[in-house]
Amino acid sequence: MDLSSIKPRETAPVEIMHPGTGENLGLRFEIRSRYDDAVKKKAASVQLRASKMTPAQRLAAQETWAREILAAAVVSWEFYDGLTFNQESEPECNEANVVQLFKEYPYVFEQLDTQFGDVSGFFTK
Repeated sequence: MDLSSIKPRETAPVEIMHPGTGENLGLRFEIRSRYDDAVKKKAASVQLRASKMTPAQRLAAQETWAREILAAAVVSWEFYDGLTFNQESEPECNEANVVQLFKEYPYVFEQLDTQFGDVSGFFTK
């Protein structure tokens, strides 16, 4: 096997499950890997902001920054099976909405972050 034949896909789908029942919630994300240029650019921006802060300020901002970086990884989302967000069945997938969803529904952030951190999800098995 040639090492150059092992290449990741650009994006990977992630289904969000109900945190209590484990059933499919009706929310699917398409995300970029942490190695994607857009994600790396956002991470660099966060690092630059962090370099200008005190340790206490950096600690207080960590959760916000994590949501921002993960939001940069989101390519698209799909709400289906009657699931809505802010009473919309097809909410616009933009950074502000994604960050809001992550903040209001931490279990969505946690599930997506787990998949984002698992590089194997970007490779064909």
